Amino acid sequence: MKTKPQKSLILFSGIIFLFFALSLYRCSERPTQSYKDTPIINLKIETDDFATIGDIVYLPLYLRNDVSIGGFSLLVSWDPNVLNLHDVIRGDCIDDIDFYLGPHKPHYMFERFYFELLPSTEIHKKKMKIIGLADILDEYQGYPIKPNLSGCVLTYLKFEVKNNANLRGFFLPVNFEWDNETLDDNILTDSTGQIWYVSANPVQFPQNTTIPDVEIIRSPIFMDGGIEVIYIVSNWIGDVNLNEFSYEIADAVCFANYFITEYLCTYGLEGVDDFWYGISVEATDVNRDGITLSISDLVFIIRIILEMERPIIGNGDNKTGDTLFVGTIQNADQVTVASRSHSTIGATAFVFKHSGVVNEVKNSSRIDLKWNDQDGKLRVLLWSPEANFIPAGSKELFSFEAENVDLIKIEAADDMAHQLPCVISQ
Repeated sequence: MKTKPQKSLILFSGIIFLFFALSLYRCSERPTQSYKDTPIINLKIETDDFATIGDIVYLPLYLRNDVSIGGFSLLVSWDPNVLNLHDVIRGDCIDDIDFYLGPHKPHYMFERFYFELLPSTEIHKKKMKIIGLADILDEYQGYPIKPNLSGCVLTYLKFEVKNNANLRGFFLPVNFEWDNETLDDNILTDSTGQIWYVSANPVQFPQNTTIPDVEIIRSPIFMDGGIEVIYIVSNWIGDVNLNEFSYEIADAVCFANYFITEYLCTYGLEGVDDFWYGISVEATDVNRDGITLSISDLVFIIRIILEMERPIIGNGDNKTGDTLFVGTIQNADQVTVASRSHSTIGATAFVFKHSGVVNEVKNSSRIDLKWNDQDGKLRVLLWSPEANFIPAGSKELFSFEAENVDLIKIEAADDMAHQLPCVISQ
């Protein structure tokens, strides 16, 4: 979906004039528009008010217009501490394909579309420029966005809500942004690039701005949006498998599935949509420290099930234990994993990248081992639903055979469900 330009383009005006001035013969064949009244152009970033932490949200950016749009340059901002941007995807305003030249030479009718992240000096703000051009100087004909007062989706902003339970009940804004030092923020143009539609708000676009050979029309209305993270009631905590009974061994098994597949056992089950899967994720925060899907939560739920702990009511803590040192010994394709710690290990999870296929993982520890090898990643979980923990000291954990092995992630908790800082040692 995303296309990247060969060169970074600084001013949108330069792009417009370059592409359209060199192809005026095309523009001259298109009918000119007469503007008797102020054009209607509304851009709105949607508000998703039903998200949960960890959700992937496709946030629509809607366009409503009664004139043709030949290009646009939009500046959008958000807080990177609460939202991760994954992609910006064409919406139905600009995703039509022209098959006129045959099945081997199709192209988008709105030819150029891409986004680029911009530097920001503010730790709570990230910005990106979204640029689109209907027609560029090539062998293909591009077409502008037609007038559409019913509205269409210009782009989808693909965000991931950070996996932080403290975000529950908060609104995470996604806004249009204006930079006072440039004039190409949040403008739309006609097919020639000689008519610019800019915000009527003089704070957003300077009132007395003039540009040679460009008619400036103050018309578009820009509406911000964002993502509302719903607050899940706490009585689901511990009920990971959503059967309405909390702190069962089945909940621990369901939870353990996450560390070898990246999904809880509820993922994809009949009747479990995105909303209910979000509740299942929220239910894993059994130590109530605001962090879901952690290895310390897995140990803690086992301690509760075995009546070694009582469920926490209210806010918990996020204590850490001693450092766990993990080393890999590689002899040809044979890989042995060992650990050294002053703490008793309650559970630990590993992710390895490798080539080839892993046929077996041999367990050298005194606790249970689960593993899964998929898409070049081996995931291994050492845990015990019976609370048989790994004693402190230097211990060999497990071994397997694979090529080009690289340990890329470790998580661990001690027997008291305190997170252990992990260090890969040679």
